[in-house]
Amino acid sequence: MARPPTGWILALAVPLRLALDLSWWVQTPVGSLGRLGSGILSLILVAIVASRWRRAAAHPLAPVLWLLIGVIGVGVLRAGQPRLAVAYGLHLLIPVAWLLALWVAPPPRGTLALWVASAGLPVGISVLALLVGQPAAHVLHGWPRLLGGYGNVHTHAGVMALVSVTAWGLARRHRWAGIVALGATICLGATFVRTAWLWAACAALGAACAARRWRWAALASGLGAVAAVASGRLGDVLSVLTLPPPPGGWGAIGSSRGRIWADSLARFLDEGAWVLIWGRGLGGHLGLHRHLDPHSDLLSLWFQLGLVGVGIYGLWLGWAATLLWRRARDGAGPAALAFGLLVGSALTAPLSNDWLTRASAVLWVWGVVGLALVERSPGEGLAPASPRGRTRAAAGGARGPGACATPPPPPG
Repeated sequence: MARPPTGWILALAVPLRLALDLSWWVQTPVGSLGRLGSGILSLILVAIVASRWRRAAAHPLAPVLWLLIGVIGVGVLRAGQPRLAVAYGLHLLIPVAWLLALWVAPPPRGTLALWVASAGLPVGISVLALLVGQPAAHVLHGWPRLLGGYGNVHTHAGVMALVSVTAWGLARRHRWAGIVALGATICLGATFVRTAWLWAACAALGAACAARRWRWAALASGLGAVAAVASGRLGDVLSVLTLPPPPGGWGAIGSSRGRIWADSLARFLDEGAWVLIWGRGLGGHLGLHRHLDPHSDLLSLWFQLGLVGVGIYGLWLGWAATLLWRRARDGAGPAALAFGLLVGSALTAPLSNDWLTRASAVLWVWGVVGLALVERSPGEGLAPASPRGRTRAAAGGARGPGACATPPPPPG
């Protein structure tokens, strides 16, 4: 039976989000076109989940998702500014609604290939920008940065990191995906964003380990290390390993992240045990270091939702990774790839603010996770089944192996 139209809406969400990233310069009465698109998407996802809430309750991650929704609600109530509560509430709730929507209305087969194919547009624009010498016009911290069609180098680098790993994973079945993967990898290198390099390396290594491709894991690790050292962008890491501080002192580590983290933490810890446990509310991560956020997704979560929020979010990541690892061992679809993307995101999130508040990165990672959770394993039926469907399946199974729910038609 054909998938319902709702599944196609979800399949097209990622391509449309990638297109919105390229229209960052278009403004609307509520802000950028991307912000407007995120708001509309959140309403669509909530409507889909609400219309099939019984199936949503059967999601394997449902218990921790309800806890997360609850702690985000506490963050909303503790927020100092309603505008920030709405903005950061959407950032944190969209992946929850996205996972549940993919569960209750699974997209058609080939959705992941569609996402990679749609990424060919931003990859192609970035390759063209590289060929015409765009990086020379965007020098940051002494390095020429490739922006492609994006307004922010970190958004560009994050998308290229995720697309490159995903496309390489599909290249064995779809040769054209190898072209997208190669272009995304080249563009990722030209951004000179070290966290994104590490993101891609950890994701590729995690996917290879989950798929038990040890030779590929070793090869990827070796090539990644050689490329990173040859780039000359690991001066901070070498300073940590060899002890002499970098130019500007230890606070200059990671483009001054060391100074930002130390200042933000000192001010946050001065606010008392209650804030330490429950956070400052949504948007409360801003202003602890001048007007900046802490440039760390882990610290952003802690400052907004407290240790309770960090614990629940970590439980969500760990639970999801465990499910994906098991499904990868069972040979379920993109489970190994989803495991790698999720682990790579979790490992690099403390080092940057490139994931939680980047809509395309969030949709891509949790989208692949969602597809892996609804993909059938060998010998397994389609998941998830509706409550009525599960009842019928159980009744059919009671009649014995090979029994039919309805009698076969008469011969001839």
